[in-house]
Amino acid sequence: MTWDFLKFQEIDSATWFYLSLLLSVAIFFRFRRFFSLRNWDVITLFLMTPGLLATNKVESFLKLHPAVKPAGIETELVGVEQQVKQDASSVAVLAQSPDWQQLKQFGYLWLFAGTAYFVVRCLADLIIVRRPRLEQNLSTGGVVFLMVCLFSYLIVSILTRELDAGSRRGAHVALSLLEGETKLPPDIVADPATVLFMLPSAAVERGFAGTAIQSAPNSQLLAEENIIRSALIIGHLLIISALVVCGWKHYQSITTGLAMALLYLMIPVTFMHAIKLDHLIPTALLLWSIVFYRQSIVSGSLMGFASVSFFPLFLIPLWLSFYRKGGFKRYLTFFFGVTILLWLMVYFVPSLASFGELWSTSLSSKVLISQETAQKSVGFWTEATQIYRLPIAIVFGIVVVGSFFIPREKTLADLISISATLFLLVQFWYADRGGTYLHWYMPLLLLVFFRPNLSETFAPPPNPASSPTPPTTI
Repeated sequence: MTWDFLKFQEIDSATWFYLSLLLSVAIFFRFRRFFSLRNWDVITLFLMTPGLLATNKVESFLKLHPAVKPAGIETELVGVEQQVKQDASSVAVLAQSPDWQQLKQFGYLWLFAGTAYFVVRCLADLIIVRRPRLEQNLSTGGVVFLMVCLFSYLIVSILTRELDAGSRRGAHVALSLLEGETKLPPDIVADPATVLFMLPSAAVERGFAGTAIQSAPNSQLLAEENIIRSALIIGHLLIISALVVCGWKHYQSITTGLAMALLYLMIPVTFMHAIKLDHLIPTALLLWSIVFYRQSIVSGSLMGFASVSFFPLFLIPLWLSFYRKGGFKRYLTFFFGVTILLWLMVYFVPSLASFGELWSTSLSSKVLISQETAQKSVGFWTEATQIYRLPIAIVFGIVVVGSFFIPREKTLADLISISATLFLLVQFWYADRGGTYLHWYMPLLLLVFFRPNLSETFAPPPNPASSPTPPTTI
């Protein structure tokens, strides 16, 4: 007889959506100012959930459908290589199912519509001056207690949930690079930022496990899972702590920082995509760049590391414009310094010799849609429709260039809003599952929604002693 009291059962996504929405209304809704912008912002954070539920349903179909397993898979294949072959077959099964294709299109169109709204919201935020501080309907102690409980539940969810194929490929490549393997199977393409982020965890795991990783396939699979789960917990912890520090240091309110972190843990996307590491890394690095915006050296170094993900490179004109009156040279020097250092390490360290090829292959799958990519991808864009991505990419390029010039003098509020806008616009033309990378901008939207009046928070001048103190009034 088993005792169900100790049996963990994860809440499904739809149930979590309704529970978290009601709890968010209870904690953050201003009932005396029902039609306030704050109330509308809290509700719209849940706007993307129907689209995510649809796209996640399609991905679940690919994993559970009995026809996704190809008949030609060798029995000795385990782990990531078997997953790669199953993915290629499952997409072919999806293409033959009109009902699932319709659900996929509905999900992506919903996500694109929600993304377009957030773009308008972020651009409108540039002209919103009056920002009254609205406290939540819960004491600070209650917020901290609820944060600890939700983060504990997040950790349990990460430790018990089945890992996705992208993270498995990243851990597999990270271990292979540490073992000195310079020739990886051509089908195993991982995100370079994910691989670099996992390297410290992989080194620790390899140090504890020693030669046992190579002794049996099961040992290697267990080591890869440990690497992924520890990296995921670190990624979420970096985002949560950055939100708290931003509220404390830049918004002059530790309560606001805790509120942003609590709402991050409550929105459905945090738990629906809790195990997608490539969604977490760019935002975590960008948030800590915002935390250290007064130290252009640290901020430039973090953005240099984030540039491995490729898409943060589009933020560089904006950030250079922000530091135009102070810290421009330091920011540019350390950004390129860290970027060059990473590639010199790749060039001179034998165990990372294949990393350059990995980066170029991953980049082509993100930007271009070849016939081979289309056969493996379940995103909205296909090889036949990618011609329609060209006007979107042109508009995006114009916005990137324009972010250097408009507005001419940028405050911290402008920096946050435009950074979120650029990450939002990437979703419209991203080749692989574009529209589903909500973690790239959701924490930034929290900074936008909760920010006070930051009209005096410019980049620090060359003389730090003359740097103005951020206002404490709203």
